[in-house]
Amino acid sequence: MRILRLIAAASLIGASTLVADGARAQGPETLSKPGAHLVLLLDAAEVRASWLSSMRDEIRRRLREAKVGFGRLAVADNVVRVRLAKPEEADAALKALADLAPAAPGGILERVLGLMRGSATSDVAVAKGEGGDIIITPTEVGLERRTNAALDNAVVIAGRRLDGMGVAATAVRQGRDRIYVHAPALQETSALKDLLTKPARLGFHEVISAEEARQGRVPVGFKSYSAPPGEPLLLREIPVVRGNDLADAQAAFDQRTNEPVIAFRFNNAGARAFARYTAENVGRPFAIVLDDVVVSSPVIREPILGGSGQISGNFTVDAARQLAVQLRGGALPARLSVVEERVVPAAR
Repeated sequence: MRILRLIAAASLIGASTLVADGARAQGPETLSKPGAHLVLLLDAAEVRASWLSSMRDEIRRRLREAKVGFGRLAVADNVVRVRLAKPEEADAALKALADLAPAAPGGILERVLGLMRGSATSDVAVAKGEGGDIIITPTEVGLERRTNAALDNAVVIAGRRLDGMGVAATAVRQGRDRIYVHAPALQETSALKDLLTKPARLGFHEVISAEEARQGRVPVGFKSYSAPPGEPLLLREIPVVRGNDLADAQAAFDQRTNEPVIAFRFNNAGARAFARYTAENVGRPFAIVLDDVVVSSPVIREPILGGSGQISGNFTVDAARQLAVQLRGGALPARLSVVEERVVPAAR
């Protein structure tokens, strides 16, 4: 991973501009301007998958609170399906899940139009199935709302990353699912792509059992990960603390080994959750997962009460700096892929 090679004058540093306007798109005149041009596509399927996963966790919580017994709770074929332990409790389950996913927040105009077309509460459909099943189905209206919100969020995050690396650039929403980026001072796109497309999803997870992972036994609510040096780890799927609980992240050097690391600091909520977990699990490992890869699984030697720590993972200096920028900017709501790229030489 290379750091961006900038040819910009110092006066241009930090001058990235955000425009979250679906009506604006690049035309022939824009694409002919000097510099690096990218068009990024938001993965709408991943938006749907993430939404379904979060709904599954919320459904589990609500049914337990309502004391409705259930067995299988799974995401399949773009729906969440619940098998009730007692089919006669279907009405109680429907009541518990009645307001599961209200309309995604939007502007006043969007809410008024939603009411006019009868879609203000149509993000999901909750219905009885056969044999004691409850089926929760996302609607296309709900998915469109969440994709729209995810794209707006991705534009903001792209701007933060550009600013964090000191790149003079624009990140502009384009239509329903694309972002157009123009960096006038750059004459190559590879570093720009690295900066903008890495999801940077960070999680601190409870480690359950390496032995069960080796045998392929993965209970509901857990996930098997490959971990250095190749041994699988079984982790609780929901992290103890997430990357969005970081207050800061900076590239630094380990004081003992002098290797590049990421020094981080949690916000108050993250610090409390991590302190509580480490106090209750001294002597056990926990796993630091970045973009579905276990970067380390240290053993908790003592409660970590200060709300700060560091992540090591054989980083180069440039990679540590860029990752710190990405973590500070926030994780992407869904993957971005490059569907168009172009470099226009600077005029002489």
